[in-house]
Amino acid sequence: MPIRENLFFITAILLAAACGSREKTAPPPAMTPPVDLSANAAADAGTAEAEWKLLIDLDALPPPPAVAKAETFAKLVGSMFKVFRKSKKDCTGKGDAVLVIDGATEGAFTKKDAKEMLYLVNIVPCDDKTPATHTLLIMQGGKALVNERIEEHDVVEVKDLDMDGDNEILLLGGWAPQTKARLVDTEDGKFETLFDFGEIAKGSCEGGTASGESAVVKYRKSAASMEYKAEKRPKTCPAGK
Repeated sequence: MPIRENLFFITAILLAAACGSREKTAPPPAMTPPVDLSANAAADAGTAEAEWKLLIDLDALPPPPAVAKAETFAKLVGSMFKVFRKSKKDCTGKGDAVLVIDGATEGAFTKKDAKEMLYLVNIVPCDDKTPATHTLLIMQGGKALVNERIEEHDVVEVKDLDMDGDNEILLLGGWAPQTKARLVDTEDGKFETLFDFGEIAKGSCEGGTASGESAVVKYRKSAASMEYKAEKRPKTCPAGK
């Protein structure tokens, strides 16, 4: 074999050997680390949504507690009226008004584990030209810790929803057949709106026949915050109404 051809042949063999050597020494592909399924399951369990709990059913509200000597509360809210009636049918329209006290609930409202009383003082003038007033009072030992003028006229639930040691207050307002709701708090003696539901229902039992909508109010506590909602449903009426 001529020398030139011999050199070409040897060079080809060396190149082939070098390529083969590089293929043999290439690093293996990276391996994906195994997934810890037990850790993922624990994380999913921790982020599961909390269950909604019933706060009130508009069609199953308990009767308001009776309050003795209701007239004494009129002085606390600075009423200009001196004569108070039990109902509109007793009115004369001559400087008198209907006085209704709602709430009358004992519990902690301004601080944890306090012993305080909640009242909602409604004064409805007998003359139709003067607007009604509604005042939320938190009392302790004859002293008003909270004296707040509000639009609502009913206290329908008092409960420590967020489990912080003091109660939240659910109020109802609006003119029949409309019903509005608002959740408030008086921690540290400061009146605060926690959640304004707005209109939650528009129904009546006029003539003993249910019409329109009612609602149930629900809440739940998640890891980050409190959540509230009103679920509307057809109005129902108790027997005899």
